[in-house]
Amino acid sequence: MKRKKIGEILIEEGLITQDQLNIALKIQKRDNNGLIGTNLIMLNYIDHEQLLRCLDKQRNINKN
Repeated sequence: MKRKKIGEILIEEGLITQDQLNIALKIQKRDNNGLIGTNLIMLNYIDHEQLLRCLDKQRNINKN
């Protein structure tokens, strides 16, 4: 089973848009692969709690 990326989950949850993810990915690429979640928080698109909730969801999805 293909692992869902955190960006996909955040979009599915309605927490960010594809455009917001693209901006964070550009920053990630510029900063030599920084963490996407950190970038999304830095941009004020999500907060720590939202990221943690989606990371937990990602972990549970990938267990199955």
